[in-house]
Amino acid sequence: MSTLMDFAKKNKALVSEHFLRLQVVEKIFEIMEEKKITQSQLAKKMKLSKSQISRLLSDDRNLTLSSIARIFFALGEEVEIITKSQVGLLKGTPNHLHIKKEIKKKPFPNILHPSNKIK
Repeated sequence: MSTLMDFAKKNKALVSEHFLRLQVVEKIFEIMEEKKITQSQLAKKMKLSKSQISRLLSDDRNLTLSSIARIFFALGEEVEIITKSQVGLLKGTPNHLHIKKEIKKKPFPNILHPSNKIK
C-alpha cells in the first residue's frame, strides 16, 4: 500500500503545482481580508459573477496566469515571482510568491497598472 509521502515523492511536479496554487489562492484571500474586499466586491471589480469568482478560488481548476494577473490587478496589487533559490536572498520571505506593497517606478511602466491612468 502506497502512502501519501510515496505519492508525493513520485509526483513532485504535481505536488509542486498544487502547492503553488494553494499559495496563490491563500495570498489572494489574505489581501482580500487585509483590504476588507468580499468575493462579491472582487467579482464586481472584475466584471464577473460572484459564482465565477467563487469557482476560480475554490475549485481545483488550473488558475491561468491571465486570471491570476486580473485578480491581483483588481485587488490593486502587483505580483513578483521569486524562485526558491532566490528566497535565501530575501531573509524572512517563506513563500515563492511575493506581493509588492509599494509600486516603484520602472524604466518601462506597466500601462495596465491602476496607478497609470489613461488620459
